[in-house]
Amino acid sequence: MNRKINGILLALGLGVLTPMIAGAQETQPLFTDNFSKDNGNWKFINFENRLAINWKTVEGKTAVVLTCAGNKDVDTAFDLSTKPLPLSGQQTYEFSFEAAANFPPDNFGAPHRVWSNRVVFYDADGKMLEKQHFGYFTLKTGFRKKTVTGKIPANAKSMSLIFGGDAPNITPGKFLAITNVVIRVK
Repeated sequence: MNRKINGILLALGLGVLTPMIAGAQETQPLFTDNFSKDNGNWKFINFENRLAINWKTVEGKTAVVLTCAGNKDVDTAFDLSTKPLPLSGQQTYEFSFEAAANFPPDNFGAPHRVWSNRVVFYDADGKMLEKQHFGYFTLKTGFRKKTVTGKIPANAKSMSLIFGGDAPNITPGKFLAITNVVIRVK
């Protein structure tokens, strides 16, 4: 009798546990890019063309690399953004990326948050609903991984991930490299 009861309890426990394990499966990414080549997924706004953008290998990883396009210390404001990615009722997002630089980017602050890192959400007509800012920093050497999470506005139909910076500038001899961008929504 005890064996039957234990067997029933075990079966019930496994029946409850199985959906929990199945629900724990990772969602498929909405977007991924390791920058092994320029695949047209990104739009680059470059203040007065003062930066160069290249897809190349840095410290053993393929990455998009921003460098100063000239030999003067100038204002190098930029936006590097995904094209709008479709949404259909998801409530949360999570994205991760790796960044490396040979100078401290200090979150690429912007006085008025025009040229800053952000996630932007759009309505069905493509009008901006909301933007959520994020920061990151790099290590003295190598790549550092950053993960950002947030809520998606209820009526959002698309989103863009934007890396941007107005300060500090990317001066001659300096670089910013970004790779392994993964965006998930639930």
